[in-house]
Amino acid sequence: MSTPHEKRLDHVELTEAFTDAVMAMHEVVNNAAHRQDLNNIDMDYAQGKIRAFEASYTAMQAKTIEFQQAQITWAATQAAIQARVDALPPRITLNVRGRFFATSKTTLLRVETSYFYSLLSSGLWCPDGPDNSYFLDLNPQHFDRILEFLHSGVFSLDGLTGYEQQLLQANLDYLQLRP
Repeated sequence: MSTPHEKRLDHVELTEAFTDAVMAMHEVVNNAAHRQDLNNIDMDYAQGKIRAFEASYTAMQAKTIEFQQAQITWAATQAAIQARVDALPPRITLNVRGRFFATSKTTLLRVETSYFYSLLSSGLWCPDGPDNSYFLDLNPQHFDRILEFLHSGVFSLDGLTGYEQQLLQANLDYLQLRP
């Protein structure tokens, strides 16, 4: 998978190659017209092709500008997210239906597609409980297994009944975590 920077370079290289092709077509037509060597080239046809190339080139330039603006917007968004993450305290307390769990910011932000990452990096989720805790309306039973998974990558259902496994899976689904 290429990075946005690599895509930009590929797009720039393509644009430059296209520009070179248009310039070469202009040169061929101009040289032919200058030499009045019209037996080997149909001027109307060649000029039509040049106009088509120029129209494509103009469209490509517009797309290049659009892509560059999207890159700037993306970089600004990423910087804003990083600033919000940096402003979070290193230790975060979660209030899971009255049971308190303390963990590191790093642990909660480990999975970028998770509920924790989305809300903490958005700046929309603020501590609203005792000790600046974040409230979660989830079943607290076995929540420690979720934190262990986030911390170490290890996840186990050992010792859980079928019902407990379903409750834990419901929490994982809500938190958008896939062990």
